[in-house]
Amino acid sequence: MNAPVEIWNMSQLRHVNFHVYGWHIGRGLHLPDPPSDKIVIMENLQTLKGVRNFKCDEMMVRRIPNIRKLGLSYPGGDEDIEYGDDYCLHNIERLQKLESLSCEGYGRSALLQKLTFPHSLKSLTLSMYINRMEDILEKASALPLLQKLKLKGGYFTTGKWETVEGQFPSLKYLELGLCKGLEWWMTESSHFPCLEHLRLYEVSLMEFPAELGEIPTLKSVRMHHCSEESVISAKRMVEEQEDLQGEEELSFNVSVILKKHCGENGFLITLANRNFTVEIDRY
Repeated sequence: MNAPVEIWNMSQLRHVNFHVYGWHIGRGLHLPDPPSDKIVIMENLQTLKGVRNFKCDEMMVRRIPNIRKLGLSYPGGDEDIEYGDDYCLHNIERLQKLESLSCEGYGRSALLQKLTFPHSLKSLTLSMYINRMEDILEKASALPLLQKLKLKGGYFTTGKWETVEGQFPSLKYLELGLCKGLEWWMTESSHFPCLEHLRLYEVSLMEFPAELGEIPTLKSVRMHHCSEESVISAKRMVEEQEDLQGEEELSFNVSVILKKHCGENGFLITLANRNFTVEIDRY
């Protein structure tokens, strides 16, 4: 859907939220280029979501200085980058009041590498195939106010993710999905001082980091279609915490959803207890 060019003259506009049901190439609201002969600063605009192929050039940054929520999609392939069409995503860092950013577009790994983030960001959702997940996580880990991080798609070129002290100081919710190549996650409980919820979807860790069970704020871990090795080691983490805290006082719960072909009589089903629930995906 194409928005009328007159949208750039609506100085009182506060929210643009174009609902896209499911991801599909070509869906989303296309905004025309603003008229060059008249610059209207849209100081009241706070939300711009469901927008396709949004170009965040210097003039756009000037037009939307108070934007708080951005939801963008970039259908197509990385061949666009070869022709200079990078949509100026490095300028997103200059949106100093931005609190929530979501960006999707499979097949756009080179485009995603252009992204930069303002320190005001509290929520970040990226759904793209990312060539180097390590680079994105390094950028996200330095955001002082970030509370929610969701990353879907991508590849760990080193096979590991190693966190360090001082990263993710405010993160409460972490979700990693369809991340290829991640076998080892080296971390300490102090590296995620505020983490409350962890979600892993189709992540093939060789071992679930036991140190996560020592995070005092952690409330839940959810593992969906993860490797058998990671499920078994997550169970071992729960048992260690039960020994330390007692089963009744355990502060967090691990729930596991297995692929349907695992079968209800599989070994992993027998691991279930009060603090470690196991379900079969019926769909």
